[in-house]
Amino acid sequence: MTKKHLFSGILLVVSTALGQQPKPIGWTERFQGPGLDPAWQAHVSAGNTIALQEGALRISAWQNTFAHVERPLGVDLVRAEGTLVPDDAASWVCSLFLYWDPANWCQVSVLRDGMFYATELVEGRYREYRVRP
Repeated sequence: MTKKHLFSGILLVVSTALGQQPKPIGWTERFQGPGLDPAWQAHVSAGNTIALQEGALRISAWQNTFAHVERPLGVDLVRAEGTLVPDDAASWVCSLFLYWDPANWCQVSVLRDGMFYATELVEGRYREYRVRP
């Protein structure tokens, strides 16, 4: 089993919602500097790492373990950009999650076969999707 570099690079900004006028950028995180801003909370299993490298957040983790960062934003209409490393699994694949509360969240992943894997829980109702790019 090899350790994988699961995620690198992220940019979060207040974005445009469907049918609305563009909003000014309200907050941006470019992950530059010597360390992670203290507002971010890092959660990692033993042996996994989260580090800033060359202006990107780099998360490396063993399969079937966890490593993630989280931060409350206090805004909606969020856009995130980054690179996800594909994997064969769906339940343990590298993913980007947006989380509002226990009954409202979404997950987006890229699988090795080129498909997107997405799940959402909206007002407690779960849906799962596999779609082509």
